[in-house]
Amino acid sequence: MTRLLADRLPEWSWREPRGGSVLWIRLPPGTDARVYAQPALRHGAEVIPGDAMDPSGLHDDHIRFPASFTAQTSADLVDRLTTAWAALPRGSAAGAPPRPTDGTPND
Repeated sequence: MTRLLADRLPEWSWREPRGGSVLWIRLPPGTDARVYAQPALRHGAEVIPGDAMDPSGLHDDHIRFPASFTAQTSADLVDRLTTAWAALPRGSAAGAPPRPTDGTPND
């Protein structure tokens, strides 16, 4: 998975996991993972935005993604992630709606 990601999405970064089967991927500066998660899902790849894993707001530019698939599934998923990345409007990469501070959902 990491070789495919490095080839297709070289602007993304991550550290090789020391254990487990999940990559914690940092998207390029200015990219909000919540914004990217939408086109990724529309293209058939579900990613978990960093804010779902870290409420401190320090990892809003990260996605969590499993990396323990077969070679063919990994190739298919990286194709979908790449297509979704290309579809992401660059002017709105950081334009996710603000998080509510009072516990109410965003509309």
